[in-house]
Amino acid sequence: MMQAAQRMPLDGRAPYLADHQPGGVPLLPTALCLEALAAACARLRPGMALEAQDIRVAEPCLVPVGGQHEVQALLEAPAGEDGAVDATLFSTSGDGACRTHMQARFRPQAQRPASDLLQEAIDLQTPVPGATVYRQFFHGPAWQVVADAGWNGGRLVARLATGLPPLLHPGPRPGVLAPRLVELALQSAGLLEIACSGRSMIPHAIDSVRRFLPLDEHSGEPLLAIARRAGSGGAGESGAIDIDVCTTDGRAVLGVRGYHTLPLPFASDPHSLARLAAALRAPGGH
Repeated sequence: MMQAAQRMPLDGRAPYLADHQPGGVPLLPTALCLEALAAACARLRPGMALEAQDIRVAEPCLVPVGGQHEVQALLEAPAGEDGAVDATLFSTSGDGACRTHMQARFRPQAQRPASDLLQEAIDLQTPVPGATVYRQFFHGPAWQVVADAGWNGGRLVARLATGLPPLLHPGPRPGVLAPRLVELALQSAGLLEIACSGRSMIPHAIDSVRRFLPLDEHSGEPLLAIARRAGSGGAGESGAIDIDVCTTDGRAVLGVRGYHTLPLPFASDPHSLARLAAALRAPGGH
């Protein structure tokens, strides 16, 4: 078995952390934990399109306000696994304890037929504006990726915001898995859960993430995230969520399958959540 480790410094002053502070403490977003592992695996498997599978979100990666921290990606390539890489993101705290933040397996991405990469065109009418969404969501400007969102045939549709500030200075930098599109997918799933149950949730596990087209927030093309309950074709009260990020004419850009959540570990205002749920469900009904 081949092993490799890569170190990645974190800066609590950078927008990717300064604008992601639930409870007032900078927290490395799930989308960037996954991107850190994907980028490390891409360096180990240059030129190979990789699919992330069996993603598990473990202990949150907290960073001192305005301070520095370091995470490491440990990569293990099992013998006879046809290019697969097992990746673990971890850090060492001041007391010397090793804390695991995320684990995933990356495999070479199989070719899919073009017909399987198409969604129908989406027309989102009378959506809820992002300003209303972010009265509930804690995200600062760098992570306010939802321009507007609403109900469409039993699904939650969120439109990608334009003019987002760079996550890093100088920026922008290309991402292996387009972390802001992953974030758009996860936030759309969060809005689906609020619309269905009035509950605010956090990431726990993801079955797979695949990128199909080299588009991101810098491409200048309007993009949508479409979230629905897995296997139901619609929105039930519980269970995993599937999300497709696609162009407005139906070309698939990013696919997230089997997104699982846990209850938010800190209190949120149930009346505010109920108002947002009602607003999200109003455009298309259910």
